[in-house]
Amino acid sequence: MSNYTLCKELVRLYKAAKEERQRIAILHALARLDVWGTIPIQQALDDECPAVRAEAARLLGGIYDWRPSYSLLQMLQQDEAPVCRAAAAETLGKLYAPFVPEDPPMGYDNQWTRYFRKEVPTQLVYALLNDESYRVRAAAARALGYLGDKENAWHLCQALKDEDYEVRASAAEALGALKVFPYIGEVRRLMHDPHPKVRHAAEKAVQMLESY
Repeated sequence: MSNYTLCKELVRLYKAAKEERQRIAILHALARLDVWGTIPIQQALDDECPAVRAEAARLLGGIYDWRPSYSLLQMLQQDEAPVCRAAAAETLGKLYAPFVPEDPPMGYDNQWTRYFRKEVPTQLVYALLNDESYRVRAAAARALGYLGDKENAWHLCQALKDEDYEVRASAAEALGALKVFPYIGEVRRLMHDPHPKVRHAAEKAVQMLESY
């Protein structure tokens, strides 16, 4: 069976599936088709079930295809479910991870400028500093670490003071991954944080920064 035929059959099964676990299982099957599954998985970002929408967003992070960028940005900005916004944030970071070529891929000229150079980092920073859910703020911190742009380090440094320990830990890990040595003092202070997860993340980040 060709990828096209298999993809078409999986889409038919997805539309007929009543239970969320069935739809999620079908999405995983679509993800194994790589870029062939991108569009139907992207369409699942509009599923009525938050768990399905979130899983669709996560699966798109494993497919090297930028076509869902706009839909993921819409989810990050507008979805009512924190688990969906968090999944969208982390996937955007993975899709636009470091070592991106200077020249855009064929057919991505305008989207390259709009999404990678401006829109994705801007919206991730906004989510990091303003989203009401700690899940989303923590996911945005991890995503900014994936992007590899040291210009985002200052915003991550502000997140080291977040009220939630998950966000503080994720921000510390991101700063360590970005190798931004000037902020080592701020990260080192978290080695005395009340929460053990934050202390562990800070220790790991400091080791990364000192070895740079």
